[in-house]
Amino acid sequence: MTTIEGVGFSNSASIPDDLFILNPSHQKMVTGKRNYSYLWAKYGIGALLAVFFFGVTLAIGLQEIVTEFRLATSKTIQTTGQVTDHRYSVGSKSTTYYLTYEFTNNEHTYTHEVVVDRGEYDSLNISADIPITFLASDPTISHLGDKGIRWSQLRYLILIIGVFVVIGIIWQVVKIPKYLRMKRMRRDGQVILGQLKGTYGEMIKRGSGKNRRTDYDVTAYYQFKNPNGRWIDGQTTFTRNDYKKKELPQTGSVAVLYVSGEDYLVL
Repeated sequence: MTTIEGVGFSNSASIPDDLFILNPSHQKMVTGKRNYSYLWAKYGIGALLAVFFFGVTLAIGLQEIVTEFRLATSKTIQTTGQVTDHRYSVGSKSTTYYLTYEFTNNEHTYTHEVVVDRGEYDSLNISADIPITFLASDPTISHLGDKGIRWSQLRYLILIIGVFVVIGIIWQVVKIPKYLRMKRMRRDGQVILGQLKGTYGEMIKRGSGKNRRTDYDVTAYYQFKNPNGRWIDGQTTFTRNDYKKKELPQTGSVAVLYVSGEDYLVL
């Protein structure tokens, strides 16, 4: 056994070497140490993919961000240009509209293609005169319209970032009930050590279509004595994909966050 200071809600506790943590996300509550290998296996790849896609999205839109920022903060010149071409690209879920314009400065002609909305695409015919703003120091940097940020140029980037933000908010909102329950149980309860009476693992198919996956659910059978001296037997199931190719322990110890006979959680 090892003694950990500040475990649970006591000043110290002896942690059995055969302790089985059913949900490693709660391991720090019992041992004082996080199970980083489990957290990486469960969340690491997903987090890396999210960061990767967000980074790629930001990188793709970075040029437009820099362009709009420079046109909004640097010395610019306004002139009149002409539409020279327009085209559209049909995707699986949307259509993207492009417009090409040109303008002349100091006897040099500059051409630029820009993404526009459907309204601009329909209203600006070829040879139509349009207002152009360009950098006084670099006429190759320009956009349609007056000085300031042309938000329509950033709409796809804003949309994608907004999707990431909404997903993050929804994920946090879904976790609120669980967070509040754990906060209450940590405040009102205590950690009790019990006995592991056996375990059972089963492959479970979840989801459908491309989201279909096979999880490994582990059911732990346990017994512990509550503060009033009454023995409580039960079972709890939790997904442990890290045990798909590992042998499950059949005996040992378990940790229980206990508030009452009807309100407790096997950690």
